This record gives sequence, structure tokens and C-alpha cells, in this order.
Amino acid sequence: MKLLIILLTLALSLSGQFVPDTYCLSGKATGAQYLTVQQPTDDPTTRKFTSVWLQCDDGCNGFLYRNSPNPTTTLTTITKAGQGIPATDALGYTASNAGTGTLIMDYVVVAGGVGTLVDLSGWTITGLDVSVSHASTDAAFVSIVDAVNLATVTITAHGKATGDLVVVRGVTTDLQLNDSFTITVTGADTFTFVTALVTDGTYNGASDAGMTLVTEGVNFTAGVDVAGNDSRVMLCFTE
Repeated sequence: MKLLIILLTLALSLSGQFVPDTYCLSGKATGAQYLTVQQPTDDPTTRKFTSVWLQCDDGCNGFLYRNSPNPTTTLTTITKAGQGIPATDALGYTASNAGTGTLIMDYVVVAGGVGTLVDLSGWTITGLDVSVSHASTDAAFVSIVDAVNLATVTITAHGKATGDLVVVRGVTTDLQLNDSFTITVTGADTFTFVTALVTDGTYNGASDAGMTLVTEGVNFTAGVDVAGNDSRVMLCFTE
């Protein structure tokens, strides 16, 4: 039986279908609970998030944040799902005090203990402990041009890949552009994403001085903000 498992694993690996290890950080509390996965210093590993499970007995709101200030309390162990060890080098925090950062998503989690499972495919943390956030006034960030529900972003040497996600915040001329988007790379300096209900036009430092486009992050925080009832959160990723 062991030989069969070894051969199957080898076959999947050679065929390019080997499933990467999944790591999960979980926390339980009476009240609010936030978890943070933090990119360690000088670690180039790309960590790809898969899902987060949010649950609270009496109903609550769930939140996902990126690029929060680094947490400083309640460091804990992130374990490999189903196996325990070896653990990832990523840093995990329960009862995280990371702060809010950039809001990516928010959810209403219904009462009754069933919970909400959120697909996080496309979200990553990577690089050498560097948060990449482009303000509309940065020289590298040229513009976002929307035309017929397709936005073209021009950022010098963006370094992104098709399927990555980005977050747009701070647009005041059309609030519909403040959202998260899956991108398609069209060049070294350009990528596109699909929009809906966004007014055709050019968005840049002249039109929206407070606009920010977040393309990478050093951490990912997920949690529920609730007082007086049991809450549980599980955040998972691969690497």
C-alpha cells in the first residue's frame, strides 16, 4: 500500500499535476477574532491563498484586509493541513492586532454556526517583505483607462501575471472603480481587467489624486468583528 502511494505521488509529480501543500491558520474566540499571515523578512516565496472560513454563533460581519501594519502580538504556528508538520516559514498570528490595512472584501456571516466559506483564489503575498502600492501621483502609475467595461492599467514595469488580483481604492470620480479585479497581462507596462458600470474615461493623478492601486502585499488578515458570542476563523494558502 505504501509503495502504491509513493508511485502515485511520483506519477502526479512527473505529470505536472502534483497538488501543492496546503497550510492553514485557525483561531477561536469568544468575541472578535482576526488572523494574519505575515510574509517573513527576506523570503521570496510566493504564498497563494485558497480560502477562508468565517463562523460566529449569533451572526456577525467578516472582513478581509491586505497590507495591514505588521502584527506584534500572539504569534502562533501555521500547520500543514492534515499532516501537522513541516510548517511553513510564513508567520501566523491569532487575535491579530495588525490593524485594518486595505479592505478587500466584507461579508455578512449568518447566525447558527454554519459559517461562510470564501474563495481566495488569485490572492498572494510574495517578495522580500515589501508592500507594493501605487498612488495615482507616482511616476510609475500612468493611468487607468476604462472603455466599454474593460480597464487598461499602465504602470511601468508592473511585474504582474495573468490571474493576479489587484485592488483599486480612493477613486472619487466614479466609485464603481473602487473594487478588486482579476487581471490579464498585455505587456510589461500594461494589464487589463473587466469592469461593470464604470464610466468610460481616464483615471489618473489629475482626476483622482487619492487613488491607490495595490498589487502586492506583505500580509493578509481575515476575521470577524463580533462581541459576546463564539467566533471561529480558518485561513488557508499554498506555497
